[in-house]
Amino acid sequence: MIFNAMELPEVKGYFAPTTSPDRKIATITEGLTVDYKQLETWLKKASKSL
Repeated sequence: MIFNAMELPEVKGYFAPTTSPDRKIATITEGLTVDYKQLETWLKKASKSL
């Protein structure tokens, strides 16, 4: 789960919806190719203001 994520893009098939708009759940399942560099960028952006 990524907190403080309101400014992150909605990526269908990757982020699952939550009840709070400032949270996103990154869904990483077996067989899914993950762009870890992009994930790193999103985590840095979400944590920048913390």
